Amino acid sequence: MGKKTSRAEKTGNALLALILTAGILLIASNAFADGETAEKPAPEGPPMPLHAVEGVGGSFAVHSAYLVNPPKKGEVFGLPSVGGMLVHLGQGRQLESFSITETLWGRLELGYAWNHFDAGDLHEDVLAATGVRLRDHSVDMHNFNARLLLLEEGQSDLSWVPAVTVGFHYKRNVTIDGLDNDLGGLLSAVGVRDNDGEEYTLTATKKITLQEILPKPLIVSATVRNTDAVQIGWFGFSNERTFLFEGSVAYFLMDNLYFCNFNRFIPI
Repeated sequence: MGKKTSRAEKTGNALLALILTAGILLIASNAFADGETAEKPAPEGPPMPLHAVEGVGGSFAVHSAYLVNPPKKGEVFGLPSVGGMLVHLGQGRQLESFSITETLWGRLELGYAWNHFDAGDLHEDVLAATGVRLRDHSVDMHNFNARLLLLEEGQSDLSWVPAVTVGFHYKRNVTIDGLDNDLGGLLSAVGVRDNDGEEYTLTATKKITLQEILPKPLIVSATVRNTDAVQIGWFGFSNERTFLFEGSVAYFLMDNLYFCNFNRFIPI
């Protein structure tokens, strides 16, 4: 019988395949370029996008197809970007995130994020309802990301073309096993089978200018995600995969302040 491939080996193979694909697409895009050699001037305004909570370019919980801090044309390495997030969710619940990204060749974005989710008074509700005292009152999760830019915005001088990225994301929840043990296997019983999982994303982003109506542009993003995560992975991972739709609209109120409305986890 053949040797069974472990999850770690599968993850490593998938990451290697994505990096090799990035190189192939980069060569192909250069081969079919329009022949422009002059470097485009750097865009004005603040650097975009920010880091989403999972450690990729985006707005809070939704991805953007714009890669974070890409290098100048002709260079390999962009400057690394570091982000932090602290969100109060009420009832003692709090989300903390630390993230770092590096963009290579202007095509491949590699990122990592650590998430710490404090469940607040949830352990008190569990104790009152079941008599079970949870040892962990919070969840810690690691996110490893690789995203490849398939299409640049306005590529081939077509103004309607959005930026498009494809992404691979490996997540590991380091506390869910302890919570499941405290609950006597309840999470396993309802379908939470693993403490790690993989996700695949396809994201498109387009800047829309409506100068007659709005003085600054809108940035519209949409993502299709294939996942086995339960609530991003903070509550573990199941054996069932599903497709989800996520979208956001961001508008700059000032050059360093923008408003973003987003929706996520809409089943397809």
